[in-house]
Amino acid sequence: MPTVLMLNLTAQKINQIQVLSVRMNFACRIIRPEEQSCLISDLLSGSTAKTTTGKIFSDEMLIMDGFSHKDLNELLNEMIRKNNTVSLKAVTTATNTGWTVSFLHDRLAEENWMMHNCHPEEKA
Repeated sequence: MPTVLMLNLTAQKINQIQVLSVRMNFACRIIRPEEQSCLISDLLSGSTAKTTTGKIFSDEMLIMDGFSHKDLNELLNEMIRKNNTVSLKAVTTATNTGWTVSFLHDRLAEENWMMHNCHPEEKA
C-alpha cells in the first residue's frame, strides 16, 4: 500500500493528508523527531531502530512511497488545490530507502536552497 511519512507538519496539514489517505487509499504515518535518525526502509516496515545520531530538524517534510505516477500527481495536485504545500518532498528510491530521514532531509534542504538562492549561471 502506498505510504506517506509526515514530518513536522501542522495539525491542519496532517488532517488534510489523512482525509486524502482515506479517499485515495494510502497509509500515512507521523514521524516523531526521535525517529529522524531511523532508516527510511525501517520506518516504512514499522521498525524504529535508530542507526545513527543524525541532527533533529524542524522543517516540514513528506516522504512518499509506493505511489503510481498517476496517484502521486493526484496527491500533489490535491495538496496544491487545498493550499497544503510542503517544500521538502521526496519519493522513495532503491537508494534513499537506505538513508536516514535526517540524511535525506539534509540533501533536500540543500537542493531546495540551491533552487531558490542561486542564479542560473551559479548552478553549473
